[in-house]
Amino acid sequence: MTVLKSYNTGTSQWEPVALGSQGATGPIGSTGATGATGTIGSTGATGATGLGATGATGPVAGSNTQIIFNDAGVANGSANLTFNKTTNVLTVAGNTVATNFVGTHANGNSNVNIATANGNVTIAAVGNTTMTITGTGANITGTANISANANVGNIGGTGAVFTTLSGSLTTAAQPNITSVGTLTSLSVTGNISGSNVIATTNHIFSVATGISAAGTTQATATQVSKDFNVVSTVASGAGITLPTAVAGMRITIVNTSANDLSVYPLSNGIINSQSANAAYLQLAGTRLDFICTTATTAPGGQWYTLNATYG
Repeated sequence: MTVLKSYNTGTSQWEPVALGSQGATGPIGSTGATGATGTIGSTGATGATGLGATGATGPVAGSNTQIIFNDAGVANGSANLTFNKTTNVLTVAGNTVATNFVGTHANGNSNVNIATANGNVTIAAVGNTTMTITGTGANITGTANISANANVGNIGGTGAVFTTLSGSLTTAAQPNITSVGTLTSLSVTGNISGSNVIATTNHIFSVATGISAAGTTQATATQVSKDFNVVSTVASGAGITLPTAVAGMRITIVNTSANDLSVYPLSNGIINSQSANAAYLQLAGTRLDFICTTATTAPGGQWYTLNATYG
C-alpha cells in the first residue's frame, strides 16, 4: 500500500499527509465498440453407434386382412372391413358412403343399394355410357322412371308403361297389350285372339299370286301359306296343300288355270266329309273358301268348302 507523505522542514522529517474525503463518482463513459466474433471451431466426430439389439415389433391391431383405422385415437380393426391382397378384393359389410364410385361396383351375389329416400344412380360420361347387366338381369320391384331415352334389347316383367315406344316389342308370351291411344301399325307373326276385331276402313289379308301347283300326291303338292291364293299354273293331276290347321282359319283358293286343281289338307286332315288325306278337286276357273272348324287332327284339321264361284 502506498502512503502519501510530505517533507516538514521544521522537523526535517517526512510526515504522512492527511487525505480528504473521497469525491463523488464521476459519470460513466460511453460503451466501447463490440469486438469481432471469433471463428467457430470444427464439429467433433460422431460417436459410435451402440451395440444394443433392435427390439421386436409390437402387436398389430385387428386380425389378418382387416384394415386398420383410427378408432377414437386407438388403432383398431374390424371383420366388417377387410382387404385380400391375393384376390385384390375390398370387402365392406355394411353401407359405403362416397361422392363417386368408379369401376365395377358389384360382382356375384352382391348388391348396389341406395339407402336414402329419393336417391339417384347417376351415370355421367362424355359420349355414350354403357350399363351392362349380365346373369339373370336387373330386378326392379318398384318403379323405374326414365325421363330420357332407354334403348333396351329385351324388357321382361308383369307390366310396363311407355309414353313413346319405337321399334319392335317382341316376346314369346305377351298376355295383354292395352293402348289408350292409336297404334299406327302392329305386326304379329303368331295368332291374335280377341272378342272382336273392328276395322274402320278395311281388313287387309295376305295374298299370293302366280302359284304353280305341283306333284300328284299330298306329299309332293305345293303348300300355300297366305289368306288369298291365286293358282295360275296347274298341270294335269297337280295340286296344292292347305296350311297347318288353326280353328277359325279361312283360306281362299282361286284356280285361274284351265285344269282342275287337287287341294289337299296336311297329314290327317279332312275336307268336307271325304276320307282323311284325300284331295278335294277344285274345278278350273273357280274360287273356293276353305274354313277350318277344328285343329284336333293337326296339322291337317277339319276343313269345309264355302262360297264356290265360277267363271
